[in-house]
Amino acid sequence: MPPTTTRLQDVTALYTQHSESLKRLVAKRTTTDPDTIEDACSFAWTQLLTHDSVDLTPPHWRSLAWLTQTAMREAWRVHERAMRTIGADDTALETSPPTAAATRPAPTRSRCSTNAWSSSRRSPSARAASCCA
Repeated sequence: MPPTTTRLQDVTALYTQHSESLKRLVAKRTTTDPDTIEDACSFAWTQLLTHDSVDLTPPHWRSLAWLTQTAMREAWRVHERAMRTIGADDTALETSPPTAAATRPAPTRSRCSTNAWSSSRRSPSARAASCCA
């Protein structure tokens, strides 16, 4: 159902007052790029038009909280989808150089620490006897 003229005017007035602060809030609370933040905020404003259950009467903290939460969820969803797409791209993995972590040897435990670790459920005397024995 399309929004009523009154609701459209209320959302327009709210947008004029709070659109930049919504972008700043979403940017502070997410770790995604500015384009995704812009898209997420646009999505939230569009959703606000059709969600009649969101109260637009002053004070506007309820509607702003709803907008912030909706925009953040959309930003997370878009960011996660983008990361899955990047992770599934095998050509990007083939062309990227190896990282320092990939070229480092895996850490090893000494025999003593391995024995002590695996025998932690034994009695203290049994652990002492098996350590470095």
